[in-house]
Amino acid sequence: MVTVVLLGAPNAEGAEYAWLMDRVRVGGCEPVALDGVGAADVLVKLHEQGRLHGVLAVGGPTGGSPAYAALRALPIGVPKLVVTARDHHAHGGVTDVTTMHSVVDIVGIDQVSERILDNAAAAITGMARSYHAGRHNPTRHHRPLVATTVPATRPRLEHWGYAVVVVPDSRPLPSLVDSGFLAGVISTDPAADYDVPHIVCDDAAFATDAADELHHLITGSP
Repeated sequence: MVTVVLLGAPNAEGAEYAWLMDRVRVGGCEPVALDGVGAADVLVKLHEQGRLHGVLAVGGPTGGSPAYAALRALPIGVPKLVVTARDHHAHGGVTDVTTMHSVVDIVGIDQVSERILDNAAAAITGMARSYHAGRHNPTRHHRPLVATTVPATRPRLEHWGYAVVVVPDSRPLPSLVDSGFLAGVISTDPAADYDVPHIVCDDAAFATDAADELHHLITGSP
């Protein structure tokens, strides 16, 4: 069963909420209602139990900021969609939260909100079904993944057989590590503390040395 959590939908007793739940069912998913109290912990637990395949959060007149905070607790790759008329520029942070601007405040089902919410339900159910299918298929990526904020380290890391993602700064790294994607990290931040091997490289001239050192840490080779 593919499950979509409806988080903080407007007026949980009203027609909007029932309408959204119906549209999620039409999209082939089972909706689960969740209010905003302690939402982050509940979302994480549901995901760990395999009972969450996507989240749709709808911000009412007060905006979607609380929803963004809850959604950032989920790993990268889990479908997360926020529909709001406010806060649509700054609150997603550096994780993969998708925002759909609702144009109008969602305070009822009218000609505009109906079209917006119908699109949102179609989007999250499509993403959730794809995510559910993907989790049960063997990954096609077999090389261990390393993230680096120093592009010059990439050729040497690839020489050692790693897949490499270059990130513009260190902000996305904690989410990537916590989501279980990374075998190691190279960054310019000496204060960073990750649960995977981490090498600091603040000078591209030492990129080869940094890549070699990370490889030795990952493999345990001398």
